[in-house]
Amino acid sequence: MYQTSLNHNIAPKQYHNNRLNVRHHRSRPLRCRYSSETTPRGGENDDAIRITSSSDWGDYQVEDLIQLVAANDGEEEEEGEEGDKYYFEIVEKIDNSGDVSFIGYIDGIEYQLDVSKTVKEARLHTRDGGGGGREERRGNFSSSSVPEELLAFCPEFESLHKELVTAGKYPVLEEIRHKQTIQVDWVKHEKITDLTALKTKASKNPDFWSLGTTPSQPPLTAVERLTLNAGEIYALLAGNRPLALIQLYAPFVEDGQVQPIDCPFVKRALKELVTTTPQIFSCVACRIEGSTALSAVFYPNISPNRERAALLASFGAQGALVAQSPYYGVLIGECLGYARENIYHHVKKTCNLRSDISKVVLDQVVHDLRECSPVDPLQRWRNGYDDDDALKLVANGNPRKRGRKKKSLSSSVEA
Repeated sequence: MYQTSLNHNIAPKQYHNNRLNVRHHRSRPLRCRYSSETTPRGGENDDAIRITSSSDWGDYQVEDLIQLVAANDGEEEEEGEEGDKYYFEIVEKIDNSGDVSFIGYIDGIEYQLDVSKTVKEARLHTRDGGGGGREERRGNFSSSSVPEELLAFCPEFESLHKELVTAGKYPVLEEIRHKQTIQVDWVKHEKITDLTALKTKASKNPDFWSLGTTPSQPPLTAVERLTLNAGEIYALLAGNRPLALIQLYAPFVEDGQVQPIDCPFVKRALKELVTTTPQIFSCVACRIEGSTALSAVFYPNISPNRERAALLASFGAQGALVAQSPYYGVLIGECLGYARENIYHHVKKTCNLRSDISKVVLDQVVHDLRECSPVDPLQRWRNGYDDDDALKLVANGNPRKRGRKKKSLSSSVEA
């Protein structure tokens, strides 16, 4: 594992928990991003991937993400109150002589949605067919939604995943929310986006996922929050990000909250990434010593991407944790290819800096990145999802040049 020559006064080599700001997001799903305080918002940018629809049940298709609302079991609703919302990612559609069924995932758990037009009833039920209480049911819920290809691609996650399933820690279940059977409101349903819309935006208009949070960016909309992780992966697949730091397991997610990997389209996106032909991507696991927290950096197997991925793994960077060290904040942002204005804004905010980031810290980041690899990064390294010549890279029509190494900085700098 690559170990950078960090100045200890600025950046200790171990990414200890006391240097991380753990943000618990009680709304589903857990938002994983380098950005800071963001909550659902509305606005014109949301229209790019939000597809609000009053469609008939039969209009929904495979790869749609639809919002369902649980019926209140005959109880009278108070004014302004409605049942729990569920976001259902459709993976299979079954037509049954006028009626229709869908198979898909909610919070990483496999459900079937049966719609009867005859009696105007819609009902979700788990695909395991089991019963009983929480502990008895845990092993019956489907965890097969984690692609076998991903487990093979990242052996560290495969080992952890087996432990979690055996210990009943995955998938994450909430007794009240994840019932065996859920009656769905017949009229309160809508399509909010689909995979094609998400992939198109990640390819053609990827700034939301590739440049980091701007100083003027409003809080996230619901659909942006739901598809954030998947969008980052598809932006990488399209060549619009140098790396993607994805949380695969977060032990600090409170009981009943969805894991980052269980957000809509994430597993589908990861499966596409690890099965690309030819295989141009690799990954390196990021662990925190003494913790089951596990992220992975996915990257194209080129320089400086692979070296920077190894650098992030060397100190256990996590996709769902925010660095409280200015050095690490800038370093992670640079590795992920975010715009410097956005990086500096984010770091100043999350680290509560009253003034600009120290020049010593910024110079140290530049030095360590050059030590890591002297090759200059490309913001766009691949021309779309089907660019099979992605590894034969040139910048602006010219072969990329290797940058000069800078002299080492003095070790007597102020933290």
